[in-house]
Amino acid sequence: MRTVNRTDIDPRPAIEQFANERTRSASLTFALEPYDKQGFGALYFSSMDPVDLTGHVYVPAMRRVLRQSFGTRGDSWNATDFLYEGVGGYLGAAEWVYCKLVGQRTMLVPVNSGAKLTKDVKSVFELDKWPHWNPKVNWQARPVYVLEVTPKIPDYPYSKMLLLVDAETFTVPYKEAFDKKGELWKIILGGGNTSPDPKTRPMNPGFGLALDLQAEHATAVTFRKFTSNQKLDPNTFTVSSLKKRGH
Repeated sequence: MRTVNRTDIDPRPAIEQFANERTRSASLTFALEPYDKQGFGALYFSSMDPVDLTGHVYVPAMRRVLRQSFGTRGDSWNATDFLYEGVGGYLGAAEWVYCKLVGQRTMLVPVNSGAKLTKDVKSVFELDKWPHWNPKVNWQARPVYVLEVTPKIPDYPYSKMLLLVDAETFTVPYKEAFDKKGELWKIILGGGNTSPDPKTRPMNPGFGLALDLQAEHATAVTFRKFTSNQKLDPNTFTVSSLKKRGH
């Protein structure tokens, strides 16, 4: 739930109780599968200030809620090939990096990918055909801004990132990440889908792919269902809600 800079659903432009705490967004998630992750829950908040995510996690094995700071600056997202701030291209604070506009180009990117919302992952990725991660989606020639991003943090795993920012939607459909030696390490794709109603709904997500070229390993993300602008109750994003859902 976005808590500030709200444009579509009241209260606008911000939810006062969160804005006073400098909270930019709130999120409540629960794992349904696989079995060893089932019931794991997380409540976290992002800040308008350049700090890590903060919040709580519910651990089913302990039946307890633990408070913690969610690592974002260079930490792996749920033991995948994505970093926390790499989901969606770059979700970290602008203060953590140096940004340089390299130029503007027209590139083939999957902004309107046509990826299906389905349980069948094979309808989006060629899992049965080597190298098993090729997306079966639509690509378009799009005007993009090319950004060169250099982390300010010394122990950040990437030495440099190149982001292609779509000039119309300002999403990041393509990203290259380089290791400390300056060699290409990862390619990250983020495919979108056309909004069912552009006047009232944002673009739908299509798929995500983090490709580790050096390890020859990838993390593929698909979506089964997506809704937006649901007028969520701010009181849902509380520790008591996390405990209740976890139990």
